[in-house]
Amino acid sequence: MTRWSIAAAATVGERHIADGRPCEDAWTVRHHIFRGEPWLILAVSDGAGTAGRAQAGSACAVAAFADEAARCLYSDAGMTAERLRDCLGAARVALAVEAGLAGAHIRDFACTLLGAVIGPGTAAFAQIGDGAIVVAGDEPGSWAWMFEPQKGEYANETSFLTGEDALASASVAVLTDVPAEIALFTDGLENLLIRTQPARHVVGQFFDQMFPPVRRVADPGLDEALCEHLAGYLATPAIAARSDDDRTLILATCLLEGVAPAARESETCAIP
Repeated sequence: MTRWSIAAAATVGERHIADGRPCEDAWTVRHHIFRGEPWLILAVSDGAGTAGRAQAGSACAVAAFADEAARCLYSDAGMTAERLRDCLGAARVALAVEAGLAGAHIRDFACTLLGAVIGPGTAAFAQIGDGAIVVAGDEPGSWAWMFEPQKGEYANETSFLTGEDALASASVAVLTDVPAEIALFTDGLENLLIRTQPARHVVGQFFDQMFPPVRRVADPGLDEALCEHLAGYLATPAIAARSDDDRTLILATCLLEGVAPAARESETCAIP
């Protein structure tokens, strides 16, 4: 049976601290057993800086996405591109409901949404907006993002789940080969972890050095000690100097039964 070890954390950006605003990112990690098979649901969201209820929007989006994914798996233990879009749609409906209850416009809850649903022979990914989903390649030390981050015509412009064309423009993919390691992160880390020169590429060194502690965890699931360590790392001056935005990162690694951790592992955190 496939087991996953996960570390996840979000930290408030220095720009938000200066403005007296909370962290407006959100994340969720869910484990479920459906028909005797384990499934992992991951999601991150970045509340729009211009949205009045960004914090509530991102929290609502990740929860609704995960809830709908669980419902889909409960009814039929599998995930297709169509069902993945249904999960995105459910998250958008949840934002509309929240807006109605608050007597506000849905744009006040504007946020991005990146999600992953992982199970036996299935790795389903969806993205609306910026940030990225990074997966391990077949070769050691090879990393790639699933989708190009959705950017607008102007700097700091992106797509949001609340947009009228959000579902039509969403990036969705379902793989039958499940990556051994997966990372999801919001826009606050994008400039650190994706380089544009000489060509756009993932900063593999970062993931090479961040995943080993996650691989060494003996028990599957969300490791609280690693989460605390990751939160502290994302708040370090070295990272803050490179990004003043909220920063969220999920790291998930497959724990193979009977396979010892690689000897090359090191606990040193990488500064990309």
